[in-house]
Amino acid sequence: MLTKKKGILTGLLVVMMLFVAG
Repeated sequence: MLTKKKGILTGLLVVMMLFVAG
């Protein structure tokens, strides 16, 4: 459960970075 939550947070961070990099 903890690993899954961490994975989701990491995924969101990656998406935000890609969005900013545009």
